[in-house]
Parts: sequence; C-alpha cells; structure tokens
Amino acid sequence: MTAPDTPVITSIAAGDQSVSLSFVPGSANGSAITGYKYSLDGTTYVSGNTTVLGNGQTGLTIGGLTNGTAYTVRVVAINAVGTSAATPVSASVTPIG
Repeated sequence: MTAPDTPVITSIAAGDQSVSLSFVPGSANGSAITGYKYSLDGTTYVSGNTTVLGNGQTGLTIGGLTNGTAYTVRVVAINAVGTSAATPVSASVTPIG
C-alpha cells in the first residue's frame, strides 16, 4: 500500500464567488481514498466536500472567492498511507458575478 496516485483535473468552471471543478481520482493503491484537499496558492491545502459525478469523475465546488480575481487550483488525494502529489497541471479560473 502506498499514497494515492495524483488526481487529474478534467474541467473547471467559474461561478458567482465560486469555482467548480471535475477531476479523475488517481488509483487508491491498496488503501481507500478518504478525502481530497485543494489549494489556491500551491502551498496551503484545505479539505473540500466532493461529489461523485459518474464516469469515474469527482466534483468539487470552492466558494467564498472574490469575483474578478484569478485563482489557480490544485488538488491532492488522501488515504491512510499518505497524500498524493498535487495535480501536475493546475487549473486557473476567475469567478464572475
């Protein structure tokens, strides 16, 4: 068992003071994935509430953002063994009002 493989962001959309993204979780590598965290600065990661979207994808909505400000989002997966590497390609988005 090892930490999960890195998730892959497949889409991101701007909302009013929020962004929604979809990603494909990486392999759990023998220990179930217990959660996901996201970062808006590449350093600090915060737990996020996710939903299963189907087609093997997971959704995450991040609220409380400032409209007109650009954000770069990265995601990591967590299991009992550890934390995955951050998504290799960050997703940039600007919330709109």
